[in-house]
Amino acid sequence: QTGAKKLKTDGVPEGATRAEKMDDAGILGNLLDLRGWRNVDMGAGGNCLFLSIAPQVSAEEVAAACERSGLPQSDVHEWDSLPLLERARV
Repeated sequence: QTGAKKLKTDGVPEGATRAEKMDDAGILGNLLDLRGWRNVDMGAGGNCLFLSIAPQVSAEEVAAACERSGLPQSDVHEWDSLPLLERARV
């Protein structure tokens, strides 16, 4: 599932932006609903969201996120061969 969708927030129309506090359950719910990404226990009792999600993210998704945020895409070309900790850092 690589189609970009907006995160759901209560009372905010799609396309609108607003700073919103969201608890872990809300973040995980959005990741599951929008991308199909699940929290996976990576040896820290499921407490490391970046380690949990990084293996589920494709190189194309990373490239799109870097482009949207203006970040360099140097690590994206080798995404599939990067160690898990490096993927989580990116």
